[in-house]
Amino acid sequence: MELTDRKEINGSVYYKICTTRELENSGKFEFEINFEKVVLIREKGKLYCFSRICPHMRRESMQKGLVRGNYIICPLHGHSFNLETGIPADRSKSTKDLKKFDVLETDDAIYVKEPEEERPAWADNW
Repeated sequence: MELTDRKEINGSVYYKICTTRELENSGKFEFEINFEKVVLIREKGKLYCFSRICPHMRRESMQKGLVRGNYIICPLHGHSFNLETGIPADRSKSTKDLKKFDVLETDDAIYVKEPEEERPAWADNW
């Protein structure tokens, strides 16, 4: 799916991912944005968007994750991450956060904010 419908909201670029009806109640919607594999879910009426890549072992698995309370659990390794923050439940098992994306629902559509380019770690020394 190519993301072509974009709009500027509060100075940031958001891409239309789907209509509200396509993700009513509970469900998942997989897509790519700026070459990143992402999943959008609605859980108990709230929208969450995060990387499909589990930060623990860098495997594409989070789109198949099981939601328990405020956490999504990787089906491959059992590591869980907070849906709101992406922070792992147990830092001793995973030191990296699950990458999150800002979501906005307006005008019967769901939009995801274009991710900012990440600054490579080596650039901090320049």
